Amino acid sequence: MTLEPEQGLIEIGRAIEEAIDRPTASQRQLLADLRRQTARLSEHTFQLAVLGQFKRGKSTLLNAFVGYPLLSAGVLPLTAVPTFLAGGSTKQIRLSYLSGAVEQHDVETLATLGLEIAAATTEEQNPHNEKGLQRVDVAIPGNAWLDSITLIDTPGIGSTHTHNTDAAYAVLPECDAALFVCSVDPPITEVEIDYLARICRTVSRVIVVLNKIDLVDDSDRTKAIEFLSSIVAARPEQQVDRRVFAVSARHALTARQAGDITALDASGLLALEEYVRVSLVDQKRHFLMVSIANKMSETTAALLADAAMTASALSLPLAELETTVAAFEQAVVDFERQRNVLDDSINGEWRRAVTRLSTLSGAVDKRAKQQLNSVIAGISDFKNPDAARSTVTSAMTAIFDREFGQLATTVETELAVAIAEQQRHYQTLAARVRETAGTLLKVTVPSAAPDDWFQIRREPYWVGERRVESLSSLTIDGLARLLPAAWRRRRQRKRFEEAVANALTRNISDLQWTMRQNIDDSFRRLLNASHDAVETSVAATRELLRIARERRRAEDDSLQHDIERARFVERRLVHLQTILSQEGRLCRQ
Repeated sequence: MTLEPEQGLIEIGRAIEEAIDRPTASQRQLLADLRRQTARLSEHTFQLAVLGQFKRGKSTLLNAFVGYPLLSAGVLPLTAVPTFLAGGSTKQIRLSYLSGAVEQHDVETLATLGLEIAAATTEEQNPHNEKGLQRVDVAIPGNAWLDSITLIDTPGIGSTHTHNTDAAYAVLPECDAALFVCSVDPPITEVEIDYLARICRTVSRVIVVLNKIDLVDDSDRTKAIEFLSSIVAARPEQQVDRRVFAVSARHALTARQAGDITALDASGLLALEEYVRVSLVDQKRHFLMVSIANKMSETTAALLADAAMTASALSLPLAELETTVAAFEQAVVDFERQRNVLDDSINGEWRRAVTRLSTLSGAVDKRAKQQLNSVIAGISDFKNPDAARSTVTSAMTAIFDREFGQLATTVETELAVAIAEQQRHYQTLAARVRETAGTLLKVTVPSAAPDDWFQIRREPYWVGERRVESLSSLTIDGLARLLPAAWRRRRQRKRFEEAVANALTRNISDLQWTMRQNIDDSFRRLLNASHDAVETSVAATRELLRIARERRRAEDDSLQHDIERARFVERRLVHLQTILSQEGRLCRQ
């Protein structure tokens, strides 16, 4: 009987695990990874995120998919927390907090479910995510779409709420694929193009949607589609699908609720849904199997190298094995010295990152102050303090968003480059440990694929209300009313400049403190992860050599049996690796 491809890979995984009947500590970790890989083959849910700039109609599009106005949409609501919509046996909402706490309960109606989602996820009811939510998971029974797919509603980028942009970036690793939603007003901006490039760093497939086509006439709609299509066609990222889907999510939701298939088709949603099913959901099996087969091959190669080194070590005469152990321990001394050099290098990068943050913050402070003082200088009449305060506050919002956003992006990018470079050095050193053991035992050790064992945590950098509150107490004081007009204007202008300077200093300080914590946390975790990687590699090799030396010293009748068993495991893994390679080729076809 021919096995289904997924079942074939699962059976190979079981056979590999059965072959390693007495695993070492490091082999147990490899086998645990193997079990996680094969377990994923039984998962059939595909996670599709709806991404894009704020107010492009992402939540409305998801409502159209689901067929009910479940997610808040309109002029004011903004999504502040990512929401995962999936199938389930009951209507349910689960709130996951940044603290690790989880709350979960059933609800009776979709209307009630919508109210609870809004209370948790909208900027209006959860401003600046003051509730500390990481994500919201929603289960909806009886929905054909959600039986095979999880839809993710994400905060939009580009609004004045920078924490929404941070949350939008943070959810990207969760996405198997994405719908990138633009709209006709205008079709796409430079900010969106930059965001699209960032999405493609982690998401393997992106379909572009042009929403709100009902807002323009046929002529302008055609122009918008052609313009967006030309931009998409010119993108270098291979992950971006070259087809653009024009949709009216608002009309689609109305049509789906009314059961009007003709209107639903005219909205463009049916064409988009069919394409998503055929090109993404139905292909998930293919992409998943290829990924799992590749990962299983890497794990099997590592286990095979262990088996080969064990067989070689057991076969060595005791005196030669003792020499090999001593040579490895001498190499460990050199590894530790190299690690200390790398530690010094990391600490130097750490200090440079902190200094760079201070320099960049100072430059932002100077630029923002100059821009705001220019705004204040342009106010000709301070008789109406509310109007003057509104003008300055509006300028502060725009300038702070722009300057602070650029500062955060610059620091994050430079930090990522520095961390990645240092991480590569440690990965090379960890691999060298195994390569040295392989050389001593005359066994070829495969080059380890780069592990994603460290990522920078991107935290929200600052909260914007304080910049507004800092100007709320500015009024025309009584003494100023008795002064000549020119003096009164100078006095009031000076008060505004002082208030702006104080607000800027406080916000810069808060931003710099938060980013400094992020820098410190990133380098500390890099040091810990790097040490663990090298020490784990050393410990695994030491354990293998220790077991072999103990068996050689015993010199009992079972030694030959152990040697033969190690050779059998080696041959068995070679055979399974060959089958796995064949399965992998079939998966890729």
